[in-house]
Amino acid sequence: MNEEDLGKALSLCVRCGRCRGVCPTFEVMGSETAVARGRVVLAQHLAEGDSLTPAAPEILNTCLLCMACEEVCTNKVPVAELVQLARHRLHHQMRPQRWKNALSWVLSHPKAMDLLGTAGGLASQLAPSEGEPRGLLLRIPGFLEENLFLPPISSRPFRLREEGGREGNRGKVLVFLGCLVDHCYPETAEATIRLLEGLGYGYTVPEEQYCCGHPHMAMGFTEDAKRIIERNLRVFRGEEPDAIVTPCASCASTLKREYHLSIPVLDTMELITRHLDQLSVTLPQGVERVTWHTPCHLGRGQGIYPMPAVERLLGHHLAHLKDHDRCCGFGGTLSVEFSGLSLQVGREKAERIRETGAELVLTDCPACIMQLQHSLFDRGVPARADHILNILC
Repeated sequence: MNEEDLGKALSLCVRCGRCRGVCPTFEVMGSETAVARGRVVLAQHLAEGDSLTPAAPEILNTCLLCMACEEVCTNKVPVAELVQLARHRLHHQMRPQRWKNALSWVLSHPKAMDLLGTAGGLASQLAPSEGEPRGLLLRIPGFLEENLFLPPISSRPFRLREEGGREGNRGKVLVFLGCLVDHCYPETAEATIRLLEGLGYGYTVPEEQYCCGHPHMAMGFTEDAKRIIERNLRVFRGEEPDAIVTPCASCASTLKREYHLSIPVLDTMELITRHLDQLSVTLPQGVERVTWHTPCHLGRGQGIYPMPAVERLLGHHLAHLKDHDRCCGFGGTLSVEFSGLSLQVGREKAERIRETGAELVLTDCPACIMQLQHSLFDRGVPARADHILNILC
């Protein structure tokens, strides 16, 4: 966004307050600075070069980037993009925290992530005792306000296990795994491959694929995001696929919005919807009621609201979730830096899941799965979260 476009975007906000009724963080914090119009005012001050108070980072970094405000905004203010740009400008006034610099670097270097994954895989063997969720619950005094839930980390990323690819009669797709699926949810990666094979698609899983760049943009590391996007584009051009498929709604949204590709990008939920007649489901033993959560980056991020397909797949097993597209509260690094706020937003989602009586919550985003699992455990809701790919057959 150039300076002229930025000025126009900032001027669109007329401070009407419609955003107050849908903002998850405003619901928890109740402060004018914790809602879109307050953050847009701060973004304007940054754009004009004004000096900011020490409160500025918290105001900007407590935004979930869920785009709920954009959905109800009469003037369609691009709040998420403005907040990301403001975070970038903030770095020029106040140095970003060292851990964010480190995170951006690690996410930009797959080999570093692989090394950390090996260490994390060993640490995952220290998972909580029976009755707690699969993964690690961490508490770092002086840094985290609440426990941080991390899913089990595979000691070997999936993209290094999957050799080559496979030919198919529907052309070749490139499987873009995303960081969480690659390192933490290999069963979802395997389910993606099964889906493609079952539908007759040829596929390739490039060993050299990077983070999509969304975490970098969300933190305000715009230049790092540009570099990582260009690296991925080189990989895509080398593979020459007919389309890109990803099981991560956040990755799909980023690829569609930021990469300007000449080939289609398909969220796996789009693939499921396209081939409903060829698919059936097998629910885990003991599961009778299932509900569905729409990720922010699937609905508002891509304009995909797949409830008709979900209803058709699950039939009488589906228990409708009130406000199924309300943000789960993850928000990327918000869940680390403001873990208490993240969990408070997640608790509301967990209670609404409790109301459905469902034993299983399905969704299309690995980050949502991680957050939902933590929230459900925190509230003592007897349900677990999983990717919809994992029940398909």
